[in-house]
Amino acid sequence: GIESERWEGAAPPPSWPARGAIEFRQLTLAYRPELAPALSGISARIEGGERIGIAGRSGAGKSSLVVALMRLVE
Repeated sequence: GIESERWEGAAPPPSWPARGAIEFRQLTLAYRPELAPALSGISARIEGGERIGIAGRSGAGKSSLVVALMRLVE
């Protein structure tokens, strides 16, 4: 089953996330069908407990990656 944890305070504990993973396989994101993709062919796996940073120049797709992660677009 799904386990639920409750934290006191605003910040999660330093060990969070302790398990799980995020994986992108050939992710492509376009904001509208008639526009060129903002992201194309992105693949990555982030293991639970890993800390990452996303860096790049203006227009590289950093914000679009977060939009895809949060499923704010189809």
